[in-house]
Amino acid sequence: MKMHKNISLYLLTLLSVGYANQLLAQQQTVNNIFQWEVDRQFGNWRHTGNAAGLLVDQPAHLSALQAGYSSEVGDFKRPQEARRSSQADVSTLGNIYLGDLYIQGHFGYARHDRRNAEYNASMIDPFRGMPYLVADTNASNWVNEHYRLGFELAFPVKDNRMQFGLAMDYRSSSGAKQRDVRALNRFYALHVSPGVVYQIAPQHRIGANLSYRNHKEEATNRSVNNEIDQGYFSLYGLGHSVARLGYENLTTSRQTNYEADRIGAGLQYGFEGAWSVLLSGNYEVGAEDVHIGFMDTRPEGTLLQDDWTLILALRRSRKHWKHIIDAKGYWSNAKGSEYINEFVPGLDSDGYSNRYSSVRSTYDRSSIGASYELIKMDGKQYSYRAKGKLAYGKAEDRYLIPTSTFAFEEMLYGASFEKAFSLGRTARSLVSVGVSMDYRQSLNADYYYGGSLPNSLPVTDLMVRETNYFASDFLTIGVPIVYSFELSSARESSLFIKTNGFYQRADQAFFDRRKGLSVSLGATF
Repeated sequence: MKMHKNISLYLLTLLSVGYANQLLAQQQTVNNIFQWEVDRQFGNWRHTGNAAGLLVDQPAHLSALQAGYSSEVGDFKRPQEARRSSQADVSTLGNIYLGDLYIQGHFGYARHDRRNAEYNASMIDPFRGMPYLVADTNASNWVNEHYRLGFELAFPVKDNRMQFGLAMDYRSSSGAKQRDVRALNRFYALHVSPGVVYQIAPQHRIGANLSYRNHKEEATNRSVNNEIDQGYFSLYGLGHSVARLGYENLTTSRQTNYEADRIGAGLQYGFEGAWSVLLSGNYEVGAEDVHIGFMDTRPEGTLLQDDWTLILALRRSRKHWKHIIDAKGYWSNAKGSEYINEFVPGLDSDGYSNRYSSVRSTYDRSSIGASYELIKMDGKQYSYRAKGKLAYGKAEDRYLIPTSTFAFEEMLYGASFEKAFSLGRTARSLVSVGVSMDYRQSLNADYYYGGSLPNSLPVTDLMVRETNYFASDFLTIGVPIVYSFELSSARESSLFIKTNGFYQRADQAFFDRRKGLSVSLGATF
């Protein structure tokens, strides 16, 4: 009883510092990062979004703390991507079994500096699929901070044939653009997903989960230089824009308010035999509204989006070999609506009144891919592992009136190999060296603008460079290195250092290259 009374205390500790206590020595325990990487890859249910399936996977007992720094630089990038960026981060995660109750949690913080980013003055992440934003042509720096906190829990009922689970994830970010037109942004997102898994036969399980997501982003724009009116654009998708100058003579600021809600459901079927098989399908639908101003607001646009995801996962485990096969399909359809508003004066007026709205743009995305990984085991950790993957992606965007289109198709090929070595006669020190190669082949990339401003910068610069990026074939080479040192075999703790460098080269003359390096130091205990 005392253990169950202290569940809330254990959960708070887990979410705060990733600490999992050591009272449950009977559970399988992760001793180093090599075992951790195998364990987190091999479970099937943990990748479905249904937290109840964690009891089926039976994750190994783990606590981990990690701090890292990464940097990348290069001209091979999308226009809204920074030419140079760096990030410092710290994260922690852990899990614990309290009798029949399983809990795992995570916390992370990152500071992200982006330099020389263009065509974005209203969103921390300009690539999250929102076409309605403020953009200027001044290459500027962004300073962003990100926090993430979450947990998952699962417990059995009804003679262990049924499990219930709950997953929650909270993210908060802030961002500041450092050059006129300046931006100060705040963002938060909440995700809640309850789930259930039921064993219908000794080798067969079915599962279901629901999900709710909400996010909100507030952006405030202003200019510091009162001597020069800074020009900017209100973007509406595929190069369609309205050019503007200054913000109300620079005496006030402009606010853009993004708010979204999404609901979804998932179904799963699992089979346990010589191969562990899991088939999972998820559907989500939601809308994101964009308003100008926080008081007397006027609607700017709405994005209605529905997403389908289908996953097939197969696992096979033997004493010395593990096989991992994953296949995934994704389909997304979005419709962007725009508004015609009229300001109604008067003491009894609510300000702006919407006179007309209609769907003006559509955005379709689809992808399908598969991968196979072979792992040679050495005890509980890998001796070496090899992976191959193949994927196809397609996008079709259309602005309806006047007609404009943007589309691309691509193939992705990838292969990687990692080998672990023991330094000395014992396994106290281990090092892994690997290499990865990924090649993107552009099958098609095309952009057509049918509007009345063919010479505007969002058309001739932003969309042309975006099309050139997706029309490029490029090769990415990565070299991951991991070193682990056992601190105490009795306490099953170890330190690790991870480095990963990459080099990216495109085949187009107007692009150069991109390269980066990440280093992290951490501990498992």
